[in-house]
Amino acid sequence: MGLERGDIAVVGAGVIGLMTSLSLLDAGRSVTLIDPDPPGQGASFGNAGVIANYGVKPLAEPSLLLTGPGLLFKKDGPLAIQPGLGRAVIPWLTQFARACLPWHQERLQKALASVIVDADARWQDVIHRVDASDEWQRKGCLYVFADARSRRQAERDARVRKRWGVACELLSEAELSQLEPSLSGRFTGATFFPDAAALSDPGAITQAIALELLRSGIKSHPGKVTKIYPLDESVEVRCAEGDCARFEQVVLAAGAHSQGLLQSLGISAPLISERGYHLEYEATLAVNRPVCSIAHGFYVSPMTGRIRAAGTVELGGVTLPPSNHRWEAIDRTMRAWFPELPEAHSRWMGHRPSTPDSLPLVGSAPASDRVLCAVGHGHVGMTLAPWTADAIVGLANGASTDPVLHPFRPHRFNE
Repeated sequence: MGLERGDIAVVGAGVIGLMTSLSLLDAGRSVTLIDPDPPGQGASFGNAGVIANYGVKPLAEPSLLLTGPGLLFKKDGPLAIQPGLGRAVIPWLTQFARACLPWHQERLQKALASVIVDADARWQDVIHRVDASDEWQRKGCLYVFADARSRRQAERDARVRKRWGVACELLSEAELSQLEPSLSGRFTGATFFPDAAALSDPGAITQAIALELLRSGIKSHPGKVTKIYPLDESVEVRCAEGDCARFEQVVLAAGAHSQGLLQSLGISAPLISERGYHLEYEATLAVNRPVCSIAHGFYVSPMTGRIRAAGTVELGGVTLPPSNHRWEAIDRTMRAWFPELPEAHSRWMGHRPSTPDSLPLVGSAPASDRVLCAVGHGHVGMTLAPWTADAIVGLANGASTDPVLHPFRPHRFNE
């Protein structure tokens, strides 16, 4: 069946698009979901599963003004540029350096804190809605460190997070070993976030949401949107396959594949693919909760019947091939920590849609308030999906603009 005229179209079937579609249906709207791929693929499938309600600090921070250039060109480092990306990364890096300046930190932290600290409560509503309580874990999360310098940085980091209402505590080596015996002797301590939650299988959660959408009567279309064209009384959507239809409103939630559509709408946000990698090992217990090593840039997360090592930041395009050395670096570190692990049985690379200031683009497009943007969530797409859905529903149904949305306005990089 071809694309048909309708009420509201959601472009993109990742967790942001799925959650937004569900909330729109609950609000009484008729929704058409458009994506060339099956629901819940990409970064929505391969992430570490952490609901990071402690994520009040942007990736851009002042220390990276000194250390960032060296990290970017270290191919196995936690923050790197994919070889071959070339000049395409320059606009993003320019704005990233600006966001690193000390006087921007207060503004960025305040914006993130205003929408992220209640993420676990919002997610619990979703878990209940799709009957997925078996996938919900609430054992906290750990940021581990291995030397005195890193501990001092963790102390400074904890002060910032506590200021914005995040519960966290510094653990000694002995206290860390009590929580995670398998890490004994490998780290000198950790920051513990006791209120953090996690999903034991992000892919299963997105599939549960997709199934609920089918039960609720959503229309779906397997097309690649190439043009969103605002008109006076509607919005025209055109697909690469030749389909074309008009809708009362359109939500753009196509993740890292949104850049061209954003530009066609007059939004010059420097969105980039922050490529993440994961390896999975068949193991029932290596850690009891998600554990992140900032020095290595990835999480070790217990999943259903397996352990997932997921993360790192590689700035790259959506068409460039994976960097095998990223998987190799993760595997070397995992074997140093857990010598008895079997061979990794699966590997994955996906695209996080990342803005330079770590704030997603959520709000109306300047070209038309009939087009709503919900892209650029970076590392916190899973975490912020319920909030984003609620924000988009409010805008779609004509609610007055929430002041909380102002820092996330899609056209802020045009100003």
